[in-house]
Amino acid sequence: MKNYGIAVLTALTLGGAYMAVAQDKTTSSYFPDSLVQEKAGPTMEMCRQMMSDMGGKSDTESAMDRKLDRLVTTMNETTGDAKAGATAAVVT
Repeated sequence: MKNYGIAVLTALTLGGAYMAVAQDKTTSSYFPDSLVQEKAGPTMEMCRQMMSDMGGKSDTESAMDRKLDRLVTTMNETTGDAKAGATAAVVT
């Protein structure tokens, strides 16, 4: 039992020493500095730019939805031979 306690104490001591050394290391030896990402998050200006880009996408999507709604309405109202052409317009 005494040997088990010494083994646990040794493992904890070595683990703590390893953690202390690992935390002091600020650069990666595996990757060059050019590949290591910055720890800082995006700047406020980057966030504003992303939000404005997303706003333009929703306008485009709304226009596409309106066009699809018109095509579906036309397809539903059409009968006869023209129905195949209206269905093809919706699908494509």
